[in-house]
Amino acid sequence: MTGESFAEYAYTVKTLGQKIRERREELDLSLREFAKKLDCSPPFISDVEHGRRFPSDTMLEQMSKHLKLDAAELRQHDPRAPLDEMRRMTEQDPTYAFAFRTLLEKKPTPEEILRFVNDGKARKGDPKK
Repeated sequence: MTGESFAEYAYTVKTLGQKIRERREELDLSLREFAKKLDCSPPFISDVEHGRRFPSDTMLEQMSKHLKLDAAELRQHDPRAPLDEMRRMTEQDPTYAFAFRTLLEKKPTPEEILRFVNDGKARKGDPKK
């Protein structure tokens, strides 16, 4: 990924709330109608759409169903780090904790991290690159 393409990618990425609102509006669902389908309050949906709150995994699954989207697609817009997964990894193998700390000390840019990951896939012949 070049610097230019990364900048384009970063510019076009929507937040989770933006994606939910955009799709809700495409389906011509009012905030109140959507909240009713989810059995939650309209202020909660508003907070999610404005990035003040985040839905639980269960709620995200329900949202994706009513928005006719794959939950994985919505998760791509979630800015929160996968902390539970990172915690599980470090508990199972302490070298991950050391690796994460080392990474944080270097303060790499998102572009540098993605370049490192993609370069590693290319060296290993990973077809997912």
